[in-house]
Amino acid sequence: MELNDVIEHKVSKFKERLSDKSTSEKGLFHYYSVLNISKRLVVYKDSNTISYKEKLLEYFKEAENYNYLISDKLKSVRFFKKYLLASELFLFKKENFLSNTDLRLLTIIGIIIDVLLYFLVSGYYYPIFILLFFLFGVYRRKQAKKEGKYATMFW
Repeated sequence: MELNDVIEHKVSKFKERLSDKSTSEKGLFHYYSVLNISKRLVVYKDSNTISYKEKLLEYFKEAENYNYLISDKLKSVRFFKKYLLASELFLFKKENFLSNTDLRLLTIIGIIIDVLLYFLVSGYYYPIFILLFFLFGVYRRKQAKKEGKYATMFW
């Protein structure tokens, strides 16, 4: 059985086992992030992605060892960092994946521009760029979720 087929089989078992869980319980397993990461990793057939695919399979095995029961956020963070973070970073570069940090970064840039305008141009504060950058970030995030190119912890 090819590695991609094994991943697809494990993903279907993952979906089945977590289908009756609440949203917060799914978040502890990074449910939607795992689905998006696995969907995009199987597209790649080159040898560079084998290590990422193997880490994903290790993640599924570890989730099975815990019988899909994690109540501790710290353990969930460790799982994410150990098994999924490298794949997520790879997909950030290759597939232009987005995460929570993109929206925060755009908001901070908007704040900086607005503060500079306040001090350099006028004494009145107009939160124009904060709003524009924030709305642009929300739009990008919505598009990324729709395209399956969004992954973050606890999602």
